[in-house]
Amino acid sequence: MKYASYFVGNNEEFIIVITADVKDVLTDVNNLRNLILVIYLIIAGIFIGISMYLAKIFVTPFKEVTEAIKKTSDGNLNANVNAHSKVEETKQLISSAATLQKVLQDTINKTIAISNNLNDNAKTVYDLADNSATGASQITITMEDLAQGATVVADNTQTINSAVSDMGVAIE
Repeated sequence: MKYASYFVGNNEEFIIVITADVKDVLTDVNNLRNLILVIYLIIAGIFIGISMYLAKIFVTPFKEVTEAIKKTSDGNLNANVNAHSKVEETKQLISSAATLQKVLQDTINKTIAISNNLNDNAKTVYDLADNSATGASQITITMEDLAQGATVVADNTQTINSAVSDMGVAIE
């Protein structure tokens, strides 16, 4: 296929006819289009690479912090936050997560110590109560023995009174 064009000069003194093959006309356009496409693909590849690098910089520390917090919430108080970042805000998040775990560990350790102390105190109170109960039981036994002794003394006193009375009657 060919393109044709013509031009009529001043006062129709001349006519210019130009013809060209479609291939010749579109070669430069196609070359320019291909160059723009290659440049676009290169730029897109660069942006994708930069995006993936930035995503790794931002997302990886968040994943590590999230995993450590998840382990902590499952009861693993020894899960360390080993995330590192070059971004200041992410560093603060990592530091805060590590501090949270340390405070939680310290609080639990203090709670365990207080619980153990309370348990020891409860055992002491139990032992003292047991000793008091034993002492009270011994006092009760002693009081019963004293009561029996007093009864015997009273009986003996009555017997003596009776004997003295009989002696008094016999003497008269």
